[in-house]
Amino acid sequence: SSGINAEYGGVRSFWKGNGTNCMKIFPENCVRYALFDSFCNKRYTNSQFIDRIISGGLTGIIVQTCVYPIELAKTRVMVDDVKVRPYQFMRRAVTDWDI
Repeated sequence: SSGINAEYGGVRSFWKGNGTNCMKIFPENCVRYALFDSFCNKRYTNSQFIDRIISGGLTGIIVQTCVYPIELAKTRVMVDDVKVRPYQFMRRAVTDWDI
C-alpha cells in the first residue's frame, strides 16, 4: 500500500483527504454537542438512561445525515487516481457526479 501511494502521488499522497477530514470534524462535533444537549433536556420516558439512549440515537441520525456530503467528498479525494482524474479542489469533488 505504501509503495503504491508513493509511486502514484509521492509523499503528499499519504495525506490526501486530511484537510477534508479536518473540515468535517469541526461542524460534526458542534452539531453533535448542540443536538445532544437539546435532546437530553427533553423527557421521553421516566428513565434517564433510556432518555440518553434516545437522545444519542436521534443525534447520530441527524449528524450523519448532515455530514454525509462532506464524507463523500473526503472519500473521493482520498481514492482518486492522480493520473486519470485528480480532484484538486473540494468543489470539483462535490459537484462531479459522473464517476
